[in-house]
Amino acid sequence: MKTITHYFSGHSQYAYIGFSKLLSVARNHGLALVHRPMDLHRVMVAAGSSAFEDRPRAAIRYFFVNDARRWARFRGVEWDGRIPETHLNPYEDANLFLICAQQHGIYLDDLAFRLLRSHWADGSDLTDVSVFKHLLEDMGTNTELSETVVSGIHSDDVRAEYESNTEAAIEISVLGSPSYVVDGEMFYGQDRLELLDWMLGEAI
Repeated sequence: MKTITHYFSGHSQYAYIGFSKLLSVARNHGLALVHRPMDLHRVMVAAGSSAFEDRPRAAIRYFFVNDARRWARFRGVEWDGRIPETHLNPYEDANLFLICAQQHGIYLDDLAFRLLRSHWADGSDLTDVSVFKHLLEDMGTNTELSETVVSGIHSDDVRAEYESNTEAAIEISVLGSPSYVVDGEMFYGQDRLELLDWMLGEAI
């Protein structure tokens, strides 16, 4: 089956805004999603971009507040228009959590969206592992598996996959989160999902 490879970070605002549309595009074209959580800071530095905290305040306000509000409304995504107070906290554990869950057979189509929504809609702190456990149990995961996933996020296998995802993103010059790759062709940003949808339709 043809796939859409989804490079993103578990704290990414635009990954959240575009997530439901991504699921819709994949479903409409009968494609499987391959989710690859990555170290966004390393990927962006490798691509020559500035880290979030180093960008001009005017640019942050435009792209991550004003424009994000418009996109959230356009996509029908729940968001109050404010950047969460904990957004600049380390986000590595969020990505490791998603990878560990996936390694234990939990599909990220649902879990990744729940994680992103918990941060952007509810303001959850992604350094608080109790958030991860709650998300798993809320989607019906049994307590034993939830605890196994949460306790395993710093395992060697999980870190190795995180490194592999990050290196793969750097190798193909991923520019940021989210980025979507189909047949070697990259689409950067959730605002390219309509273009990706059109391209997949043209290829039929």
